[in-house]
Amino acid sequence: MLSFIYRLMKEYENKHGIRPNLIYINSEHFNTLRRQLESCRIEALPKLLGMDVVLSNDASHPHVARADIQWGRAANA
Repeated sequence: MLSFIYRLMKEYENKHGIRPNLIYINSEHFNTLRRQLESCRIEALPKLLGMDVVLSNDASHPHVARADIQWGRAANA
């Protein structure tokens, strides 16, 4: 799962010339990622990925995007 996410990030960066800062995943993908990163605290996931994580049941496949606002910081403000 992690290698798939990194590939999505690289493809986005190559296409748009800028790194994505959001990843949309559903709960099943999120749980798979948590199992793969069991030694990592869930709060550290955005820093590890370099993106904020958006849980969406509409995300049948993980996808990345770019937003000008940093949602994790905005939500915690």
